[in-house]
Amino acid sequence: TQPGVDPQRIGVTGISWGGYLTSLMMGIDHRYAAAIPVYGCGYLTGNSVWRDQGYHGVSQSEVEDWGKYWDPQHYLPNAQMPSLWVNGTNDFAFPLDSFQKSYQHPQGSTDLLIIHEMGHSHEHGWNPPEIAAFTDALFFKKTFLPTIDKCEVIDGHLIATVRSDVTITKADIVYTRGSGMWQDRRFNTLENIVTISGNTVSAPLPLFTTVAYLQITDERGMRVSTPHFEV
Repeated sequence: TQPGVDPQRIGVTGISWGGYLTSLMMGIDHRYAAAIPVYGCGYLTGNSVWRDQGYHGVSQSEVEDWGKYWDPQHYLPNAQMPSLWVNGTNDFAFPLDSFQKSYQHPQGSTDLLIIHEMGHSHEHGWNPPEIAAFTDALFFKKTFLPTIDKCEVIDGHLIATVRSDVTITKADIVYTRGSGMWQDRRFNTLENIVTISGNTVSAPLPLFTTVAYLQITDERGMRVSTPHFEV
């Protein structure tokens, strides 16, 4: 730590492969007070652009060794700091199934932001204002992002319990009827079928939905997402 820098205000973040490194280091170095992986995650030998491209000629034994020692999935259960995970619905490199397996592992609290058709670039990666709001809340005692306390599918409805220090003003259901490769699925967003009642947000699942999640927006315009559900 640099002299004069408060170690309680040091976080780690990265975009794309930097997001992979963030999800790796947050389970190795406990000095970080927060972690924000953008796009990057673990489970890359299970599903990722590298698997789809055949690992560029690397032998199967080398792939297995890499997955055994360097995939973040083995280290994320050690992560204890709060984290914010940011990705898009159709990211070409880090698909939502590997992403979800990764953010379910840390011991610390996890916030989630899945952006409909988010582009993959440094500019897209650092653009979400929720990143600054997340760290400002932790380090400078500003207002926290809304918290998803519970989310489940009940009788054909996606229902979330939300806790927030400011008013929830908007909610959308983001869903797809597609299957197959995550990158190729077309996601849709609907607001008019979502109900906000107190701290409960609910929406009926559109016909033939295969995957859905809720996106919650507070009065500041700050967004959080529920985990996605395969139905």
